[in-house]
Formats: sequence, structure tokens, C-alpha cells
Amino acid sequence: MRFSVLVPMYNVEGFISEAIESVLNQTYGDFELILVNDGSSDNTLEISNKYQASDGRIRIITQKNKGLLQARLTGRRNANGEYIVFLDSDDLLSLNALEKLNETIITTNADVVMYKIAIIGLDGSILLQEKHTLEGKDISHDTIIDIFSSSSLLNSLCGKCVKNSLMKSDFINFEQLGHLNMTEDRLQSLYPLYFSKRNTFLNEYLYKYRTNPESITLKVKQKAMNDSIKTYEVIYKYYKNILSAELLEKMTVYHAMQTFGLYLRWLATNTIKRKEKIAKLKELNNNEITKIDKRKIRGIVNKFIFSSITNSRFLIIDIMVLINKIRIKRQR
Repeated sequence: MRFSVLVPMYNVEGFISEAIESVLNQTYGDFELILVNDGSSDNTLEISNKYQASDGRIRIITQKNKGLLQARLTGRRNANGEYIVFLDSDDLLSLNALEKLNETIITTNADVVMYKIAIIGLDGSILLQEKHTLEGKDISHDTIIDIFSSSSLLNSLCGKCVKNSLMKSDFINFEQLGHLNMTEDRLQSLYPLYFSKRNTFLNEYLYKYRTNPESITLKVKQKAMNDSIKTYEVIYKYYKNILSAELLEKMTVYHAMQTFGLYLRWLATNTIKRKEKIAKLKELNNNEITKIDKRKIRGIVNKFIFSSITNSRFLIIDIMVLINKIRIKRQR
């Protein structure tokens, strides 16, 4: 079997039919569709069962709610395909996605195939087709690791087709990480991107990512911030012994600024008592992933944010939070 398409599901009764049909209607048919029901309490499972009854390529695995990381791990461990394709339960695959991926694999013998993602609205209409960061670039191992180390551009699993053998290498004890929903895809992208022998980029939009215009107003919960910090810590501990000093430095700066950005967003979208605000900042400033040299930070704004937070300048922090609130309000 060429492909296993993995779909973690949690309370997506309004979208799961479209996601399933975008796979079943593929122009290439050598695949299995693995649906991991992560403890849904709505009609997601019932809808999926109806599709399974009429199509033997569908496998459904049900588990108690464990979060996105554990749901994907369950799917990975049950995948029989030579390659794994990741699909979120409210998104869609282009109908020729697997055909294009198969052609690319035959031509390049790639371990990882990356492709473009189109942004769609709730009604499925295309809102944006962005240029991919890898367009026009040499897809060397060094290029991939450099981009991954210093940005979020290669985080998403839903833009990658990965050889199954790479995904089944559990270099990290994922079970110990528990219920992770935030930045878990960055963690799972770590091993295949670093150890793949051949990467290729397919200059076509094979994935449709559904965005909710209202989602930018959702609160950043403390758990989401803690999930991200936990992920950064794990990645740092794994990479610090194998990356060059330059790349490790880039990664540390990226993780630190992302952490501080989450902290500001958390303050802007919640009512936080000053005592709790101070305690959380102290915790962040004592974390290994935020202890970086200010001189390594690029950009005046980033340097200003870093200096204000690491020096606990709460008047300035309050002003930055107010600016965040205004931006969020304007984006509604």
C-alpha cells in the first residue's frame, strides 16, 4: 500500500464528511484512510461509521480524549502505508493530491515531499494561496534544518508526505508528554526533517487549510502556552547535541521570542491577576530556552520586547498588552 492518510478527529461533526470525501474521491486509489476518534462527544463517530460501512479503505480507531499529539501517534502506529499523509479533520485534500504525490515519489524517491497549502474559508472557498518558503530554493538538508531551526514555516505536518519508517522512529518518549495540542506538529516534524535523506518540494497546492475568521479572537489559555514551552524544551534538549552552535543559537532565539509572544497574547486575551502575571514571567525568565544573548536577536522591535520582558518592565509590558488587545479587536 502506498499511502496512509491520517485524520485525528475531535468534535468535528460539521466538517468531517467533507474531509473524508476529499480522500475517498482521490484520483489515485492505493491508500487507507485512518480516522482516529479522540473521544468525540458529538456525532463525529456516527458520521464516520456510515462512511466506513460502504468503503473498506476506512479504518476507525476510537480512544479516550488524549489530545492531538496522542491521536496522531495512535494513527502513526497503525499505519500500513509506505508513506503517511496528514489531514486535519476540518481541512481538505485536493482531489489529485495522492496522484501527484505518487508521481513525485516515483520520480525523486524522496523520503519527505512538501507541498503548498491553500487557505479556505468556512464555506470551502479559497481565500489565499501563499508563496511557499521553499519555492526557488535548494532543498538541501542544510536548507531544511536552517529554516526549521529559526522559524515556524516547516512546522505543520499538513504540508508533508513522509515515509512511514521515518515517522515510526520514536526518538522521543511521546507518551510522557501527555495531552499536547499546541506546537505538537513541530515536535513530530523534528525527526523526519533531520534524518530524511532526500527532500523534495512539489510546487502545487495539494492541501486546503480551513480558517475560521473568528478564531483570532479566541483566548490563549495557560495550558496552550505551557504546551508550547514544553515542546520547545524537548526540541532544545534533543537538538543541542547534534546541531551546530550557529543553528542551535537560531533555534533558541526563535523559541524564546515565540514564548514571550505567547505570554503577551495570554495577557491580552485573559484577565490575569498581577501576582499571577509576575509569577509566570519569573518562571519564563528562569527557563533554559529564554536565556539567550540579546545581541543575537534581530530587529529593533524584537530586541525591545525581549529587553522589556527579561527585565520585568511591567509598565512597558502593560502597554504592549494594550496594543495586542487593540489589534485583536480590529481583526474581529
